Amino acid sequence: MSAMAFVGDCYVTHEISIPDVLPDTIVLNWEHAVCAGEPQVDGKIVLPCERAYYRESFGDRHIVAGLANNHVVDFGLAGLAKTAAYVRGLGYDAVGVLDTESAEDAIPTRLKMIESRRHRIALLFYAHASASPITSVRGVACVSVYEAGAVAADIAAAKAAGADVVVCVMHWGAEEVTLPPPEVVRDAHRMIDAGADLIVGHHAHVVHGAELYRGKPIFYGLGNFYFPHLSVPVAQGGVSATYSKIQSSGNTRSLAVILDTETLDISSIRMRVDLKGRAVAHAGRGVTPRVWNHWMYEQRFRVAFVAGKLLARARAAWAAGRRPGARAIVNAFRLATQKTYR
Repeated sequence: MSAMAFVGDCYVTHEISIPDVLPDTIVLNWEHAVCAGEPQVDGKIVLPCERAYYRESFGDRHIVAGLANNHVVDFGLAGLAKTAAYVRGLGYDAVGVLDTESAEDAIPTRLKMIESRRHRIALLFYAHASASPITSVRGVACVSVYEAGAVAADIAAAKAAGADVVVCVMHWGAEEVTLPPPEVVRDAHRMIDAGADLIVGHHAHVVHGAELYRGKPIFYGLGNFYFPHLSVPVAQGGVSATYSKIQSSGNTRSLAVILDTETLDISSIRMRVDLKGRAVAHAGRGVTPRVWNHWMYEQRFRVAFVAGKLLARARAAWAAGRRPGARAIVNAFRLATQKTYR
């Protein structure tokens, strides 16, 4: 292995094609459950999948599937166990979730150590509170959750185990918003301060910028590597409904972060999805991390948050044949005054 690629959110419900430019080791966010016959969590948009098409799509590549996200527990502990078993049945690594259904030893497997010819790379997977993950069911821990002190200890332990590079793979942010929330930026800096060498994130379904902090790159949001148009179930108090979403052009763009495991150089490339053709294509050079100016960042993010959420809702309305009206003004006011960024 001479390189590995980190890509964003994946929901591969049919065979797709991917470009040869990607290396043979790919670290991705497995953003759904494989859960035939299991009851869904009430009051939540769920992403079910009876059969996933990763083997047909990625061929013989080595896949490290990060399951620390807000959809892997859409069908409870049984669905989680089935999903992890399905991933491992494909010969892939399933990281960031519970290895057992017993509350006594419910410790998520959050570390994956990969060895190249010259270096050891530690991958640490976490779901951040900003992504609203289901963290436990009936007192049993489900996914590996970000907590500043515990993550710092994990980074130190990985270094002590001989890791030359520690990568934190984070599920965080606000959906459809192109900037990371201020608390995400603060936590990213904490991880670098604790010794992380690279941070890659996903969850927002759109690409974020990249920052260079203390000489270490932070790719806040890689976007959707592949996500189809959605028509998925929602259950609320026993009443079933359907949530539909037509993916916008922003939802079909992503970044792939490439780590050269021999030189430890880090770069990125742009990817673009053709949803009709079911293909992911190489779309050119990615973004270069730069030193951010954090002056008035929270105000900048607030504007991006309101704009991103309103635009996503407007697109959904148009796709459903509705025209945004006076309600959009009310929504804008609510978004501008709410205290959370989810």
